[in-house]
Amino acid sequence: MRIGQFVIGFPSKRERIEVYGSERITYELCRELSNMNQIVDVFVPFKKTFTEILDGITIHFYKSLFSFQGYNFSFELFKDMMKHELDIVHAHNDSPAAMLAAARYSKKKKVPLVVTWHGDWLGANFLRKISLIFLKFFVNKVLSDAGAIIVPSKAYVEQSIYLKKFERKIVEIPHGIRIDAGQRNREKAKKELGLDGKVILYTGFLSEAKGVDLIIKSIPDVVERVKDARFVFVGGGNIAYWLDLAKSLGVENCVRFTGYVDEELKWRYYEAADIFVFASRSRHEVFAVVTLEAASMGLPMVVSPLKIFKDRIIDGYNGVYFNGTSSDLAQKIVYLLENERESEKIGKNARRDVELKYTSRIMAERTYRLYEELRGHDKRSES
Repeated sequence: MRIGQFVIGFPSKRERIEVYGSERITYELCRELSNMNQIVDVFVPFKKTFTEILDGITIHFYKSLFSFQGYNFSFELFKDMMKHELDIVHAHNDSPAAMLAAARYSKKKKVPLVVTWHGDWLGANFLRKISLIFLKFFVNKVLSDAGAIIVPSKAYVEQSIYLKKFERKIVEIPHGIRIDAGQRNREKAKKELGLDGKVILYTGFLSEAKGVDLIIKSIPDVVERVKDARFVFVGGGNIAYWLDLAKSLGVENCVRFTGYVDEELKWRYYEAADIFVFASRSRHEVFAVVTLEAASMGLPMVVSPLKIFKDRIIDGYNGVYFNGTSSDLAQKIVYLLENERESEKIGKNARRDVELKYTSRIMAERTYRLYEELRGHDKRSES
């Protein structure tokens, strides 16, 4: 089967591209589909045009004519994609242009369309809010034309402003990641990274929506109880702003902001960590891939009480919830740091859960079966 994936960003050997949750999951899906001997073409609006092959995946980057509110729009993509013969197209809603391109290809070439919904678009400023009002019409049209809409968790559908009317098309396929079979060597990783003490890790883009302010505000209470606690923030964002916040609280010597790092280095930080923290308060949150990554490394984690976690994180079993305040977050971090045996048990349970339910192979196999069902339905409709 020849599969076309349409997405906002994708890893590259040639260019330095920051990829986060949805793009990273799309890459894992494509890599596994390629390993299953499927032909995978990825179409990405970008700042320049070129094609490369990565892990058996052919990636087509297209120069964007303009960028608006963080989204790239490439007319070249719309033109060139029609030269490719695809059996199915799969759009990811992290990019309006990618969604519209996939929908156009599906309609013109009469092939099934699948959409993975990574979360609602939210209006962070006036221009974005206005643009989303106009965009909603096109989104509804794309979702109407889709043969199936994949969500990583059905728990998100109720809070989505787009998905409720398309409930009959919803298919739940949880995200999945690769599982490293090797054993962690925490002390060696700490030494290599120049870290000491107890390491509390956050990975992902640094923003208030992700609760980075809550984590930093929890630090004074944590270091009062655990003197050698060190907080590491791995990811891009306005680092100067967050460092100023840490300085205002007098804890700048207890934090490290790495900026965006490549995958190999990111995993070294996971290996060095004692605890993982994810304090998101965002309605946009659908699954939080970073919690799978942390769990796959056997890390005990403290997470915010978002509804989307309730199906897969059991308090005290494979994670610990905090109530949404920095003071309670600090208490839960201290609890895990002071109770090593309990922390180790929670971390082992978290890894076992990922191994059983949330690998990239499981995700790809379920997605491929969906492709086959949609193609079979289309052939029956034609006959």
